[in-house]
Amino acid sequence: MVTELKLYPRVFRYKGVTDIVGYLGIVRDKRGLPKRGIGSSETSRKSGRIEPESPLDIEDIRSRNRKVFIVHGHDEKIKGSVARFVEHCGLEPVILHEQPSKGFTTPEKLEAHDDVGFAVVLLTPDDEGRSKNDELLQSRARQNVLIELGYFWGKLTRRRTHAIYVKGVEIPTDWENVIYTLFDEAGAWKQALFKELKEVWPDVRFPS
Repeated sequence: MVTELKLYPRVFRYKGVTDIVGYLGIVRDKRGLPKRGIGSSETSRKSGRIEPESPLDIEDIRSRNRKVFIVHGHDEKIKGSVARFVEHCGLEPVILHEQPSKGFTTPEKLEAHDDVGFAVVLLTPDDEGRSKNDELLQSRARQNVLIELGYFWGKLTRRRTHAIYVKGVEIPTDWENVIYTLFDEAGAWKQALFKELKEVWPDVRFPS
């Protein structure tokens, strides 16, 4: 039997689903983690994952979700500044270490809280490294920050993922064609970030 879950203004069809969390169309297990093996239509059907009528449905759903995930390193000041700005825009910042762990590993905890509409990734000089043939050390973002940057690019697309970097941080060479926003004390980064947020949520207003 096919049951219909009506989620205005779209209709989603699912089979045998008893545990649906949130309104992103993600089926989670009893621990709150997304169910594995989700990908093709066939695996989605067998797992009970809600399937949108079209790819545009996902855009509609995420636009109604006003959560912004903030990926960060060790710089508490920058993390706090970005989180406050997001909040003052009328959106909900999500910071992973502030969420309950529930016995999850870090990757599991990330998956349990990735039901967001946007991600801001902060590239701060927390590590140092160099190529084998170089002598000088370069300031780098933490490896987990770069991993999560790629994770959200894949999950949300680049349109919904914005990277903010501190001057002097090494940018991965394969990503040099991607636009990054410089974090400056004058606050010009706020205008750049706000522009991207407004593309997703047209009703947001720049904080006064």
